[in-house]
Amino acid sequence: MAQPTLSGSPQSIFLSSAALLVNGVDVGLVSQVKIDIKEQATEVMTDQLGKMPANDFYVGHVATGELMFDEFKASAFKLAFPQAELLVSGGTAQVDFGKPIGADYYSLAQKFVFLPTSDDVNYKNRNFTFWKGVFIGESSVEYGPDKKLVFKAKMKFYPDVTQPNGLWLGFFGDPAAGTLVPASAGAAASGGGNVGDGTVSGISVNNTFTKTETWTMTCIHAAVNSGIFAVSGSVTGARGNATVGSSYASNSLFPANSEILFTINDGATDFAIGDTFTIATVQANFT
Repeated sequence: MAQPTLSGSPQSIFLSSAALLVNGVDVGLVSQVKIDIKEQATEVMTDQLGKMPANDFYVGHVATGELMFDEFKASAFKLAFPQAELLVSGGTAQVDFGKPIGADYYSLAQKFVFLPTSDDVNYKNRNFTFWKGVFIGESSVEYGPDKKLVFKAKMKFYPDVTQPNGLWLGFFGDPAAGTLVPASAGAAASGGGNVGDGTVSGISVNNTFTKTETWTMTCIHAAVNSGIFAVSGSVTGARGNATVGSSYASNSLFPANSEILFTINDGATDFAIGDTFTIATVQANFT
């Protein structure tokens, strides 16, 4: 089973309050942080007129966001907004927002890390990291007798293709957790007294849902060039039946969320009731 590029990625991130680090430097406290991540797909059509879609191919993600600074450190302004100029002389300061016509934003993009203020600074399991973030588009400064100085800005995030595939935009959590060891499955072992000589192929597991356990398939109905096997995991429990010659998913409603997928193949000699196969699986983990 193919793994998605961003497995279980949220489509919208909202933080009521967070510290923002740009290239590791704290630039201030932000609130109402909202980031939208949209998957992009390209349709493949069945006809030249392009009216009937036959398939869709994933081509990447687009991530944009907006935030409001509750506290802003003027000393970090240039780091957060490299396209702007912060001029300081004595006790006065001036900000110049101009930049050259034709300037590109990717070259200005920097590493953005959002740290929820509800967490200790050393607790990184709920941090959001984006490799290439930049403030782009509309921004505003609001100030009045009934409100403090508020700076609002919009963001855009670009992919960093030098990062591992699937982590181009960024990640959620603590990178110190280690390296992910993908879930795995051993080859199917047939029962010592099997009558049928069929095989099991197409074994696939899932980094999110697969557990460390042993799966057992037992023939409960024999038929010519066919048959039905009851499937059960030693931890997961009973997971329905597999039909010989058809692909099996342990989660029939949502196959992509299955602990295991496989196909039992018919052999020269048909299966008999009581024939078995076992498959050992190991869950994904960090090292």
